Amino acid sequence: MKKMIQTFIVLIMIMILLPVGVYAQGNVETQHPVSVVYEAVYAGMPVSGMEVRMYRISSMDETGELHVLEPYSEYASDLDIRGENDSAWQSMAEVMYQKILAGEYSVDVTGVTDENGIVTMGGMDKGLYLVCSDTCEINGYVYSSLPFFISLPDRNHEDNGWNYDVAVHAKIEQNPVVADYSVNKIWRDTGYENRRPSSITVSLICDGEPYGEPVTLPYEGHWSYTWRDLDTNHEWTVKEEIPEGYRSTVNREGSVYILTNTYMIETPATPDRIPNTGQLWWPVPVLLGIGLICIVIGIIRGRSDHA
Repeated sequence: MKKMIQTFIVLIMIMILLPVGVYAQGNVETQHPVSVVYEAVYAGMPVSGMEVRMYRISSMDETGELHVLEPYSEYASDLDIRGENDSAWQSMAEVMYQKILAGEYSVDVTGVTDENGIVTMGGMDKGLYLVCSDTCEINGYVYSSLPFFISLPDRNHEDNGWNYDVAVHAKIEQNPVVADYSVNKIWRDTGYENRRPSSITVSLICDGEPYGEPVTLPYEGHWSYTWRDLDTNHEWTVKEEIPEGYRSTVNREGSVYILTNTYMIETPATPDRIPNTGQLWWPVPVLLGIGLICIVIGIIRGRSDHA
């Protein structure tokens, strides 16, 4: 009986130690270099000469936890890594990209695609990056890439480890050289409509600089406006004079920019940390195993007292 109990304890210890060995792989090697290979291909055609820009949004510690950097702290409560690859995640990438086009943030890493539509970038710090590109014209068409987030290193969910050399395939769009661009205004201020201004001023931004005269909305009775025959071989966006008490975001759907003004109601401050579902959980099986051992020891002692 005593040998059976000892064997049982040994088996419990093995069960405890095995998960520790697996989960320990989840730590990020802080000294390991990271790199990204960016590929731009449209309908089998490499898009060469496209300048790629990367903006570091968050740092990353040894556990994979992301910490929003100060220039982007206003997005800390909205940017949630648990939503990776869903529509909200992509929408936030577009919102931040429009801010960048308006000239509000500086680039961290740049590169240009070669004749194969590929560029390799390395030597950057670990963290979460927003990846975007400039437009380029080839054979009478303008090519551009939708912005997206990438984690460096990227988690390997198969073995709970990390990929330090990450390959990405950009989603490339093709557009004619000349197109119309529109802006639509949306208000999210139910119950506070009396705080809404009677009009707003919107400026068209070309390559980070104001283009033409600002437009006042509503225009001809509508909260929308269209600029005609613009050269798509440029980076266009819109920027408004934000009304007091509102927060403004810009989303792009094709050639339409949607300006959303949300009335800000005071809420308790939130921490500037992004949750990461890849955090380590090895203490859980360890504590569970210790509890089982205590139970076994208690049973043994109880039997000894009754012997």
